[in-house]
Amino acid sequence: MKPRTLARAFRWLKKLLRSGLTLLKAITVGIRKFCQFAVRQILTEITLAILVIGFSYLLMAWGMPLNAAFILAIALTSAIVAVVGIIWLKFSTNSKLKGELRLSHLITKALTHETSREWDEYQDWLHDIMLSRHQLLDNQCPQWKVSLITYRRLSAFCIVVGISKVKHVAASIRRSL
Repeated sequence: MKPRTLARAFRWLKKLLRSGLTLLKAITVGIRKFCQFAVRQILTEITLAILVIGFSYLLMAWGMPLNAAFILAIALTSAIVAVVGIIWLKFSTNSKLKGELRLSHLITKALTHETSREWDEYQDWLHDIMLSRHQLLDNQCPQWKVSLITYRRLSAFCIVVGISKVKHVAASIRRSL
């Protein structure tokens, strides 16, 4: 075998091995995610079953018939799960946002309470600010620089919106006089 074809064969085997390892890694990651999902679902089902059985046992101890106790236990468990879910969603969305993302979220919440016309005017601008933030991060720009640029743009946005709101209020007061 010629050295040139031998080197080509080794390169081909190396590529094959690399792609095989990548495929194996993707498969193991998929299996791991599935196992985590399955364990989480099983633990959730076991927790719900323990709650239903515990509530029904407590209600039967108080003298309630078996059928009514199970129905009320299921209703109580559903109510508890709903309340915990609402509380978790309420606190998890606000705690994940930090820095300029939290500021953007607060601006969005403040503007959504206004009329839809005003929100439509400013939504594109806010979207462009956050899109440019993602583009800067994708271009490997340092995080501190991206935060600084985004804060500057959001500050300018707030100033322009504030000035337009003051002009709008002043014009409405002038019209009412």
